[in-house]
Amino acid sequence: MTPIDKGASTSYQRRMRQVTVFLVEDEPLIRLTLVEMLEELGQRVVAEAGSIGDAHTLAETAMFDLAILDVNVDGRTIDPIADRSLACTSLDHPP
Repeated sequence: MTPIDKGASTSYQRRMRQVTVFLVEDEPLIRLTLVEMLEELGQRVVAEAGSIGDAHTLAETAMFDLAILDVNVDGRTIDPIADRSLACTSLDHPP
């Protein structure tokens, strides 16, 4: 993995507002790495799940701007969570 250039990251952060993220990934190490990368870029992970069941609950209750979803979670498709997430993103319903 290529390290993130701190100078580029800082410049990027100044141009972009903070985004709240809902993350679904069943591999714990990948999930942790994604959370660290997003936070390093100035974004905030507000909900993370490692299973379809947890993802379904969080998709119903969490407020987020962006969902990053693993396509295959423990052999199950993420489609129902993607559909629900699309319906609930806060970008569709600005404050």
